[in-house]
Amino acid sequence: MSDAERQQQVAQALEAITPELHADVLVVGGGLVGIAAAIAACQQGRQVVLTEQTDWVGGQLTAQAPPSSGGRVTARDGSLQARC
Repeated sequence: MSDAERQQQVAQALEAITPELHADVLVVGGGLVGIAAAIAACQQGRQVVLTEQTDWVGGQLTAQAPPSSGGRVTARDGSLQARC
């Protein structure tokens, strides 16, 4: 199997398990600015989707000194949700 065929196979598998989301605002990045933007949009009554490439939010703030107790806010299973 070629690399291109493998990539297509992976893309198809991801498409099959990735839920379709509908929102008014898409915020890319769960750092402090992304979180602030998501909260502001949410407070204005917008439906917001916030994406983050890591399994925690907070960006550099949490990356520099993560709590030793494991107190990061995680969304590893996609269940992190907030309501305004």
